[in-house]
Amino acid sequence: MCVRWMLVILVGVLSACASPTERLIQRGDYQRLVIPGKDFRHVVYLKEVEKPTDTLHIYIEGDGTPFVNQGRMVAADPTSTSPVMLELMLNDDTRSAYVGRPCYDGMVSENGCDPVFWTHARYSNEVVMSMVAVVERLKQQLNSKNIVLLGHSGGGALAVLMAPHIADTKGVVTLAGNLDIESWAREHAYTPLEGSINPATQDVLPKAIVQHHYLGSDDRTIKQQDVRAFVQRQSAASFYQIDGVDHSCCWSKYWFSILNTLNGQNK
Repeated sequence: MCVRWMLVILVGVLSACASPTERLIQRGDYQRLVIPGKDFRHVVYLKEVEKPTDTLHIYIEGDGTPFVNQGRMVAADPTSTSPVMLELMLNDDTRSAYVGRPCYDGMVSENGCDPVFWTHARYSNEVVMSMVAVVERLKQQLNSKNIVLLGHSGGGALAVLMAPHIADTKGVVTLAGNLDIESWAREHAYTPLEGSINPATQDVLPKAIVQHHYLGSDDRTIKQQDVRAFVQRQSAASFYQIDGVDHSCCWSKYWFSILNTLNGQNK
């Protein structure tokens, strides 16, 4: 009896020590892969479903922790401590893959992982095209013909930047997307992201790519006018405001509805 209780206590301690990412991986039964991109290797968490179709949802996380000490110091590891997109993927019935950003998710010691790629060049061509290469590999391996890119915050910026480079991209969904990085930097008195690509100044995405851009009414990180301005330039984009949601909380309450809207079931 004593041994049994000791085992229960030990399991409880181990669970308590697990990181948020590790706990989500256990809940979602995700398969962890390491896939080479163009200039980096990337961690990918793959979620299989009982009846996979030829559609693949690609989840892209936000910027995580580029800086520490109230922005005065570059972080040694930028990996998010609250992976919004990894949690949302739990509730997706479509085959999905969480594609890690360069140097994130335990890859910070990899060759080529200079801090510039999670600070000023976090949305650079090198980052974008390496992630594109990962999606193309996944698409080929899984025989996927319809790609939907879903991103939160900085992951939304990357989703928009990746979309025109991935054949068969059918949709883009952003949550609190950083779609005008110059305006965002000015608003918060941040140093401009030299070396990054600004989604707001890129060519309009093809009309065949349906875009849904969401912003919480209580978001203090992203300006509504920046998202609306981005949407107004596009040919197949819609803007949605969700009341009572801020930058990171609480997207999971609305995720089924967002996915249903994406699938045309809740227009």
